[in-house]
Amino acid sequence: MKIVKIGKSRSNDIYKDFVNDSTVSRFHCQIFVDNEGNAFLTDLESTNGTFVNGNKIIKPVKLDSLDIVRAGNSLVKWKEHLMGRNVSPPSSKDNYNQDTALFIFLTNYWWLFVIIFILIIICAVVFAASINANNYIRFNY
Repeated sequence: MKIVKIGKSRSNDIYKDFVNDSTVSRFHCQIFVDNEGNAFLTDLESTNGTFVNGNKIIKPVKLDSLDIVRAGNSLVKWKEHLMGRNVSPPSSKDNYNQDTALFIFLTNYWWLFVIIFILIIICAVVFAASINANNYIRFNY
């Protein structure tokens, strides 16, 4: 059983990456690792929030080995820290693979695909209108 404290205060276990980041609180969040190696992330009422895979957490969340943790605007290298302390990170997913990476990308950037789709529709309509205008002018002479 272990608690890993995260924030910009030097008294935290993970702090060096956040010293110059104004979006990270002095005592931002913490990870509790139980005897089975399960890790649970808790926000410590930080000003700018704690995020797992782009989603702001409001209650403790069980971390998975592929989860991306962000404190304010900074990434938290939680897996490196746990592995450096000889605590194995949780691993309900076996290995990092392309399907998982694609899933994480799609869940965080779905809005980008919507915008691209709308732009394609607009371009198709403009292109079709220009073809119709050219045909109209050509046949009316």
